[in-house]
Amino acid sequence: MKLKNRTNESKRSTASTVLYTSAIVVLLIAIASVVNTVRIYNETIAQYIAQGYKSAEVVKQLLPNQLLPGVFEAIAVYAGIAFLLFGMGLINNKLSQYLECSNQHHGEQLNMDDNAVTLDDAPIKASNENLASPIVNNSKPTKKRS
Repeated sequence: MKLKNRTNESKRSTASTVLYTSAIVVLLIAIASVVNTVRIYNETIAQYIAQGYKSAEVVKQLLPNQLLPGVFEAIAVYAGIAFLLFGMGLINNKLSQYLECSNQHHGEQLNMDDNAVTLDDAPIKASNENLASPIVNNSKPTKKRS
């Protein structure tokens, strides 16, 4: 019985651990995507400056058109997925703890029922206390009113 509980606990914690690990991996992908977007932005600026364009004009044009959308997209998509995975891990952990407590409580009730004494097992003494008394109806019948 104890071995079964340990394997169930490890399965539950493994699922939460997988969700947490997945959230961390997706968050790292988000960071890598932001870094890649910034690197491409800097390379593009360097190419335009090498062609003879003014630095201020290039930054003014590329900042709202290339850098900001790339950064916000990576943060919104990948960080959002990472937070969802982390939240699912928390929910899974809470439900696992609740179900474990519920199963333990149910198991205690079963153990109490297994140890209960039934009437078949108990010896019956011949005394007046154990005899059932007949039910006597002492109430008077009521008359129907018409």
